[in-house]
Amino acid sequence: MKRAGLIGLAPYFTFMGVFLGLPLAAFTGFSLLNAEEVLTLNNFLTVFLTLLLLIPTIAYRHLVIPGARAWVEFLTLSPLVIPPMVQGVGFLYSMPKLLKATPNASISKALVSE
Repeated sequence: MKRAGLIGLAPYFTFMGVFLGLPLAAFTGFSLLNAEEVLTLNNFLTVFLTLLLLIPTIAYRHLVIPGARAWVEFLTLSPLVIPPMVQGVGFLYSMPKLLKATPNASISKALVSE
């Protein structure tokens, strides 16, 4: 690559460095602080061990068993999707019949939630 081509890419590399480096620096700083705003390694070790388990698992799934993508996505999204659904069904069962399917149902839900 010519010298002029590398100089032309400098703004791109600078932008990408800031775009990727700033959140990484904030993440690292946040993970080193505990509730009392004191530097500690407990949170950092938790994040490090999670990444140590997560990255090889993702690489293995991606390289060795790519057909398992749908199952892995289902399993990872289930804890985020199932609780609101259960809460909604429980809310419907606990509501009086005269409030169901009316605008008052939304109002009563908002009052109960707060």
